[in-house]
Amino acid sequence: MSLNFVLAALVEMPSYGLAWAVSDRWGRRVCVCACLALTGASLLAFLVLPTGLATLQLALYLCGKLAITASFTVLYVYTAELFPTSARHSMIGICSTVGRVGSMLAPQTPLLEVFFWGMPILVFGLMCVGGAFLTLLLPETLNKALPDTVTEAAAVGRTVRPAAAPPPTAAPGASMQAGTAADALSGDR
Repeated sequence: MSLNFVLAALVEMPSYGLAWAVSDRWGRRVCVCACLALTGASLLAFLVLPTGLATLQLALYLCGKLAITASFTVLYVYTAELFPTSARHSMIGICSTVGRVGSMLAPQTPLLEVFFWGMPILVFGLMCVGGAFLTLLLPETLNKALPDTVTEAAAVGRTVRPAAAPPPTAAPGASMQAGTAADALSGDR
């Protein structure tokens, strides 16, 4: 059992490097989404795994641990990049506080085993998969200037399309000339 704890601690080291490499190459949104999806997949796969496969159970656990650690690491950077400078510290504090509500509720999840032995795993797995999909709604912040104002923060990730040019207006009488030319070509005149 103590070997499992050592492995869980050791798997955190490569997760920090993975988080840095993936978030700097493919972006924060992709990294968080992929890591949450991998964590959710590991948890949900654990539910359907037959008993007696301790090595595979440990591998799934370590894969999920690596992914959730990488996700949590990138989330701090990503959250800071989404908010404007004037409100950045306050908003990170609010997000952290809301996250701590989950930390307070998490120890209560074993009580769900009354309904089904894997209910806590199912809840955490579905939350990770749901979080992965919700992350796709957020803008990408890689190589973008940090917003200074609320207006700039609202525009992060949006592409501004130039307004379509109005159609050219014809000079007065031009439509009659075009009609006359068309009539001349068709032989109606």
